[in-house]
Amino acid sequence: MAWLGIIRAAVLPICLLFAGCNPQGANQASDEGPEPAVWVMSNGWHSDIILRRSDIPAEQIPEITAYPDAQYFAFGWGDANYYPTRTPTAKMAIKAIALPTPAVMHLTAIPTTPERYYLEAEVLRLPITEAGLKSLVQYIRDSFEREDGGPAQKSGPGLYRHSGFYPATGRFHLLNTCNTWTAHGLTQAGLPLGESRAIQAEALMRELRPIAAGQLPWERPELRPYYFR
Repeated sequence: MAWLGIIRAAVLPICLLFAGCNPQGANQASDEGPEPAVWVMSNGWHSDIILRRSDIPAEQIPEITAYPDAQYFAFGWGDANYYPTRTPTAKMAIKAIALPTPAVMHLTAIPTTPERYYLEAEVLRLPITEAGLKSLVQYIRDSFEREDGGPAQKSGPGLYRHSGFYPATGRFHLLNTCNTWTAHGLTQAGLPLGESRAIQAEALMRELRPIAAGQLPWERPELRPYYFR
């Protein structure tokens, strides 16, 4: 049924290691050079933003200090009730998209490169500017809900061994999903995306693949209205 497809695309954010799909085949390696970059992981339903540890000032996102051995960190935003649940139900899914609901941030500490960690998901490396990187870090920082200026307190264990859920700002609903959160962060970083088209992970990745392949915005006339807005 059509409504089941909408629910699935909007709220299935359980990015289990073997639950992904990679329509582009094996992920290409890795972190070449010191240039600013951001990675995006999609398992077919949910997307994460990934940054190098060295690109995240600890005072900006203090939650990363709990994971001293990580080389990278993945950030995923989603519904506070549905996202952390390992056995979600249809009722939970309908509730998540029917009305605006509280959100959580899933922080994953990655000990190796993103491409090697998410072997069964699609991972794209995207070039950004230094200014774009700073804007993206600020965007992620502002997505954590903190009290008294200190680190956010973990609200529950994460989906992986070295991960956790934290209270997040914003409200989850059908038109504001994990993928629109990712898209908005990337536009903050200066990447040319149509945020309204990014409700589904695949729609988001379709826009990102040419950028990851080196087709820069100014080389794609159809993207100029977004990039130079």
